[in-house]
Amino acid sequence: MNLSLQIRPEWRRPAKTILRVAAWTALAIVLLATLSPIEFRPHSPLPVQWERLMAFALCGFLLAAAYPRHIVLVLAVIFVSAISLEALQLITPSRHGRIIDLAAKLVGGSAGVVAGAILGRAILPPQSVNRG
Repeated sequence: MNLSLQIRPEWRRPAKTILRVAAWTALAIVLLATLSPIEFRPHSPLPVQWERLMAFALCGFLLAAAYPRHIVLVLAVIFVSAISLEALQLITPSRHGRIIDLAAKLVGGSAGVVAGAILGRAILPPQSVNRG
């Protein structure tokens, strides 16, 4: 299947850099939002489980698109981040870690990784994927 989403050769490196900066920035924002006191947590009209799912889906998507050769490592980063954040909430006075919250983060992160891996392989030709 030939997807004509491939970017121009001169834009490959800047595109990877932008994706990587966006991915780590998104994960840092999720970290801050998760561990900040509850009154400082950003709110949206979505139910909180959807917020968690979508936040981790975005992180998984960006990390997988930025690192298409390292999907297993990206999944590990998502899983360790979700588990660690839920565990850290147990020692944060105004927060609480729950299994249902962890499940939403893991499902969202996994779905994002799958989507990001597909896009990452589509926009970066195989030869540039193999080079790192």
